[in-house]
Order: sequence, then structure tokens, then C-alpha cells
Amino acid sequence: MRPWTRHARSTSSTHVRRWKTTRASAWKWTDSHNGACVDAKRMARWCGGVLVTDGPSGAVHTDTRSLRRGDWFLALSGDRFDGHDFLQVASEQGCAGAVAKHVPDGWDKGFIRVEDGLEALQTLAKNLRNQFEGPVVGITGSCGKTTAKEMTAVVLQAGIGRVHQTKGNLNNHVGLPLSILCTPATADAMVLELGMSAAGEISILTGIAQPTVRVVTNVAPAHIASFADGLDGVAKAKAEILEGTRVDDIIVLNADDERVARMGEAACKAQIRTFGWREDADIRILEIVPAGEYGLHTHVKLLETCSGKIGSVEIRCPGKHLGSNAALAVAVGTSLSVPFEQCCFALQDYQSLGMRMKAEPVKNGACLLLDDSYNANPLSTANALEVLANISYPGRRIAVLGDMMELGDTANEEHSKILCTCLEGPYQILAVVGPKYQAAAKIVCKQPHGKILILADTAESLASQLLGMAQDGDVFLVKGSRSMKMELVADKLRSMV
Repeated sequence: MRPWTRHARSTSSTHVRRWKTTRASAWKWTDSHNGACVDAKRMARWCGGVLVTDGPSGAVHTDTRSLRRGDWFLALSGDRFDGHDFLQVASEQGCAGAVAKHVPDGWDKGFIRVEDGLEALQTLAKNLRNQFEGPVVGITGSCGKTTAKEMTAVVLQAGIGRVHQTKGNLNNHVGLPLSILCTPATADAMVLELGMSAAGEISILTGIAQPTVRVVTNVAPAHIASFADGLDGVAKAKAEILEGTRVDDIIVLNADDERVARMGEAACKAQIRTFGWREDADIRILEIVPAGEYGLHTHVKLLETCSGKIGSVEIRCPGKHLGSNAALAVAVGTSLSVPFEQCCFALQDYQSLGMRMKAEPVKNGACLLLDDSYNANPLSTANALEVLANISYPGRRIAVLGDMMELGDTANEEHSKILCTCLEGPYQILAVVGPKYQAAAKIVCKQPHGKILILADTAESLASQLLGMAQDGDVFLVKGSRSMKMELVADKLRSMV
């Protein structure tokens, strides 16, 4: 393999030039300390508002906790809050102005009146996006969006230049616009995550982000409670990312997922790239095996079908499912003319984010924690259990699981499936919290199974039980939906001495 220099900008500008938008009216913003700096007149025009009082240029934020002096405060209203209640706080913090529906008495800052704060935010972000001339990668799917986003950003950083990406979980109707509004003026590419919990949401986000590269990771039973037609409904919602596809756009699809692969049939305009185990995939997975001490790394072998080149990827995190994300990132990178070898080499710099299969020693190095507590659905939980099964640590394998939410009528079945996997697999202790797992356990665990079974009503009580029985050599996998607060269990395990 050619020893590519990490993060070096490619000497060929072909891929960059290809994505430069020849837009005579394109306007280049400047950076403030807190995002893209926009002047008041342009801001009013872009968000469809009326400039009541002029004010200095500044970045736009919706939360007074992240607002800095010189920013504009945009007031959002929801079922449980009203941003107008925080206008005085924003003023006291030195905001440059406000975008809101009502002008407060005695207001002495800039002010733009809008009828709908959310619509103003989204329209403002869409207009800023229209000024961006580099590639914009939009990623959606039921599982692996954040990992795919991080890996794709690593690849493009190595091959194209500075990459702006979604931070944390800012992937919804508020978070995505805020992510775009924080784009540095010097960015060469954007990688944006598009999340959803119901039909129509990806359509809105796609209209704002207008991706030039549109990616779907997979379709799985996540948020399935919102869809009467089950996985087919989820697939239709994810396919909304293809709306408005232009002839020079690129679509990247998972060849191993039937529902995702079929999405390409309706996208005849664009170039379609695929990744996966299938022989006809453009980036084909040849092998995924555990690597490194205790199997805490993952070795992936990929084939670029068109050239016949084979590349090796060493990911410094555990998990067979990471191979699919690596192939996805390489498919995106090569579609933007980043050389295949450079894509593979760059991925060794990938690092998992917190609470996403983060492996770390606990109890002074005597035990191992696999913290995957950020969220859970049936597919991601099955993937996490596979990681736990393949870890070659000397002690007991302990699956610590919290309920999976938004599964609708399939909840009992899906929780029972996970418990069956645990009972049949190489796990010595099964610890679960939440009414769904407890109800499933009463049925699935009736017969003798040779496992230690721990049931708890809360994460705190579960953590206390685990601390009392931990032994040197134990490996703990912690996984559950956000509302189950499984991070509390992970934190308690970190405190072991």
C-alpha cells in the first residue's frame, strides 16, 4: 500500500474542481467565534423576516447557554418552552440582536420580525447552504449514521481538505440547520447526518441540506412505532433523502440491504455507488476479523471492484458492523475522486465517539467496559452483543441492557429475540432494566438456562447490583435507549476500585 500522508490535501484538484458550483451570485461569509457571520439585512432577507432594527453582523444561535456576545438570538417556540421568554437573558449576555415574533418593550438591539422561528431558522440555513460550493454529503439510515459520518469525515479530511460535520446528535429539524449555520468559511466539504422519527422529516432535512452525495446506511426496526406498514414504511421515509436528486449528484447505497438497494431504481438521474459483501458492490467487503489485543480492533479487507485494487483497513475499535461503515466511507471518498488507497489508509485515524462502543479498562484495569449506551434498537443491540461475544478477555461476559424504545407493536417480539440471543450465546450474566425486557424475561427465561439473570427497574439499582458482584476479568457491555439512562450504569462501572 502506498504510504499516503495523513490529512494531506490531495495534489490533484480534479475532485475539488468537479464540485465547485459556478454561481455568480455566491456570497462568502466570514467566521465569527461561534459560527457563520451574517449581516442583518441579508439575515432578514434569507429568513423571510422584516428588519425592524438594524444591528451588527453575527452568528445565529437558539440557546442562550451557547450564545456569545455578538451573536444573534433566534427565538424558537415549542410545546414546553417559548424562546421569547429568554430574550432578556440574550440581551444581558450581549447579543447583537434577535430574530423573533414580538419586539420586547425597551429592546435596544437589532431585531428581525418573523412569523415562525423554526421556519426562519431552516430557511436561513438553506440559504447559507446555497452559498457553499464544495461537496455536501448527507447520511441517513436506521443504524450507524454517526459512525458513518465520522468515518466519511476522516476520509474526506485526508483527501479533500477541511471538513465540517454534524456535531453530536444535531441531526433533526433544529439541529441540522444549526450545524449548517456553524460551517466555517474555509470548509472544503460538509458531512451532515439526517435523522428522523416519522415520515416526511427526511424530506424537510434534505430540502435544507441539498446533499450532492446522498447516503443510506440501512433500514432496521428503529422508530418503527411511527409506521403502520413496518419496515417498508421506514424504508420509504429513509428514501426521502433522494428527493430532488440532480443529474450530477451521487447516491451511495448499502448493497446488502434489499430495501436500501432498491432505492436506486427510482434514482435514474444520478450516479449510484454501492458498498457491501455482494460481489457486484462497487466497494466490496472481503473480510472482517477482530484484531489487536483482546480483539479490540477490527481488520477490514476491501475491494474496489472497478480497479481490482484490494485495501486493508485497521479500525481501532471493536465490531464487525464497523466494516460496513468503512466500506461506506470509502465509497463516498472514491466517488469524490479520493484515491482508494488513501481512503483505506485514512480510516486508521477513526476514533469512536463517547458512548458508542467505547472500550475502556475499569476497576484499575482489572475489568473491561464496552460503553455503547448512547442509544439502542434491535439491529444495533445485536451488533453490540456480537462484539461482546468476540472479545477475548479472560473473565465473564456480562450483557447489561436497557429497554429499546419506539418499537410499537413489535416491542415484545424484539426484546424477546434479544434475550434469546443472550441465552444462546457465550454470555455468563444477563442484566436488564426496564418493563419491556422484564416482561420478555418472564416468558423467555422460564426454562433453566445456566445464566445469572439480574432484573432491575432503574439504571441506578442495576448499577448497584453489578458493582456488588464484579470480578476481575469481567467484560461489561452497556447498551440501551437514551431514555433508559444507561450512561449512569457505565459511569458507576468506571468508579469501581
